[in-house]
Amino acid sequence: MSNDTLDAQGPVEEAEVSATTAEKPSLKTTGQGSSMKTAEAWAVASLVPARVGSKGYCASAWAITYDGWQTKAVEQVKASREPNRDEWLGGIKAVVGVLEDVEPGTALTIYVPSEALANGYTAKWTNSRGEPTRDAEAAQAIFRLRDEKRIWLTIEHRPIDGVAKALRDKAKAAAKAQDRGLTASDRREVAAADRAQFHNQFGGFPPAKDD
Repeated sequence: MSNDTLDAQGPVEEAEVSATTAEKPSLKTTGQGSSMKTAEAWAVASLVPARVGSKGYCASAWAITYDGWQTKAVEQVKASREPNRDEWLGGIKAVVGVLEDVEPGTALTIYVPSEALANGYTAKWTNSRGEPTRDAEAAQAIFRLRDEKRIWLTIEHRPIDGVAKALRDKAKAAAKAQDRGLTASDRREVAAADRAQFHNQFGGFPPAKDD
């Protein structure tokens, strides 16, 4: 997955639908029948929050296994190339990363720590009025990859376990490394933009700081 894929915008809205039953294509459409390969994956994200001099960075991490957690077939960590303030976006991009890496024609269960993400997939990223949630555009890659690769997909909310924590720690380290890579000039530019936004909204200026 390219780092550029973490650049979309928009927050998750809770969909008022249970995540216990995710939409799946029928076995007939997969062409695999009952012999299709099964896989499980964790998809997580971590955020370095925005502050004076930095707009924040998010990183995604995922791991896929085809025969239990004893054997990880794929493990990836990707940090956003451009700043963003949205951990939800990293979560969606982690799911996209799983779908990009998993073998076609797989019955796949992806575990996520975000209940909103699992519910969003179940509800096709629409709210209780049937309207698209503001993160729906970014999530379309999930449906596209699912259909293109003939994946029988379930996205399930699950509390963080040891595997997910290790992945999240790696994601946080990647996000911090990206944030530390900002030059002094970058930080001054961001801080100046934040002060100008403060002035436009509230009048006056906050104290100037160089990080």
